[in-house]
Amino acid sequence: AVGGEWRRLSADITSDPMSVARAFRVGNTQPFYGRVTVKEGFAEVLVPLAKDESWAKNIDLNLAGRVTDYSTSGTVETWKAGLNYAVNDSIRFRATRSRDIRSPNINELFQVGQTLILGVEDGGARYSTNAITGGNPSLKPEKADTFTAGVVFTPSFLPRLSISVDYYDIKIKGAIATLGPQTVVDRCSQGQSDYCRFIVRGNDGRISSLVIAPVNFQQIVARGIDVEAAYRTPFLGGKLDLHALINYTAKLSIVGDDGQSIRFAGNTDQPLLDGVGGTPHWKVTSSATYSTDDYRLSLTGRYIGGGVISR
Repeated sequence: AVGGEWRRLSADITSDPMSVARAFRVGNTQPFYGRVTVKEGFAEVLVPLAKDESWAKNIDLNLAGRVTDYSTSGTVETWKAGLNYAVNDSIRFRATRSRDIRSPNINELFQVGQTLILGVEDGGARYSTNAITGGNPSLKPEKADTFTAGVVFTPSFLPRLSISVDYYDIKIKGAIATLGPQTVVDRCSQGQSDYCRFIVRGNDGRISSLVIAPVNFQQIVARGIDVEAAYRTPFLGGKLDLHALINYTAKLSIVGDDGQSIRFAGNTDQPLLDGVGGTPHWKVTSSATYSTDDYRLSLTGRYIGGGVISR
């Protein structure tokens, strides 16, 4: 399979005159216009390596590649290589290695932003200043290296039962996130001049305003195991469906460009940070559903494991 695509995404935001003049203490949504055009082409091939052998029911190799050109951030390549090995009707192995991306959205690129009042510590003094949220047209797509491997059981001695166990390992580089105002001030004072451009000072030398904009500065690491089990059987003139989904999060961490790591797996006290919050190691969702042609009864249970609260 081969294909191509061209698309254009645009945003045209309007606002009232008082907000444009930043007349309000907070808020002040600013008008902005942004547009991104995307050109991309892709190819995918499925290669049968074996079929109906004594040691393999079938083996398939899946290869795919995509080249995408963004008007804002240039060209990026993504790809995937997957192997599917069915030993027999009862057991199947699968594995995939891929390079994935997420491009910055319109707001992350072009948003002019709103006004916030936040406290900062600057030169030994602490005071409040205007913090203006905004976009960053220099953002690049996030890039992730993903590996998954698993096994699927469909035992012939117990028809309609399916159990899958999958391991995943995801590493995102250049993750888009927003630094807090104090971090921007600290890094500027430490000599990192790239962050000083986000700070505006008045004639008295104090910070009159600073821009809080997203940058590609984080790494996100996620690692764990998913287990899914499903079983259907006739029951009392109807059908009984049993289903369970189990997730074990072994690792979920964010690493900043300063090398400091924030652990989220097994920690329930971490505040929400750029879409990632503390999560327990274990989560289980299970359900039992009995259905006939006339009605359906369902029972659902969830288990959320405990975690460490650390302040």
